[in-house]
Amino acid sequence: MRPEVCFDASMLAEAFRMAAENPINRNRGSCIQQEVGAMGEIAFAACFTNDWRQHQILKNVGMPDFDGNIEVKASGFPFLENLNLKVRDEYAIREVKRLREDGFTGSDLIYVQIIIDTSARIPEEIKAGTRAVICGWADHAHVMATPPKAERNRHGGLLGYDSRSIPISQLRAMEEFPIPRRA
Repeated sequence: MRPEVCFDASMLAEAFRMAAENPINRNRGSCIQQEVGAMGEIAFAACFTNDWRQHQILKNVGMPDFDGNIEVKASGFPFLENLNLKVRDEYAIREVKRLREDGFTGSDLIYVQIIIDTSARIPEEIKAGTRAVICGWADHAHVMATPPKAERNRHGGLLGYDSRSIPISQLRAMEEFPIPRRA
């Protein structure tokens, strides 16, 4: 069974505040994509540290989301077993170079997939009581072993970047996470 985090009003308020303080300039799939990203980091902090307030959202700008080598990938979507962990190809290549400069090895980069279980495919709002499903994780080598694929929008048009994709059913369980949980 996958770990889950249920968002209360204070967690949502923090996610929305953090997203507003840390705007990201990129393609957006929904009007609340940045908030979903912040929610993913809060959910990971809740699972990893037992205190959602231990998120590192404003401390990690331009770096992986947690401890310098954990990248939280969050998607707002109705939870389904056939969803995927997706990593932009240029991000994976850039981050492993940066990690090596910081003394990590490429395999030290860990991606954690979190699905913010929404009622709509393109959510426009998220309410208290929404759950986050921590689907599992993959290391950098596992991600890079998958072929890059051109990403397309809903209408079939190219988005201008490639991603690597791993079905969540093939991710490693959080019980096997290589970094000990903090209490």
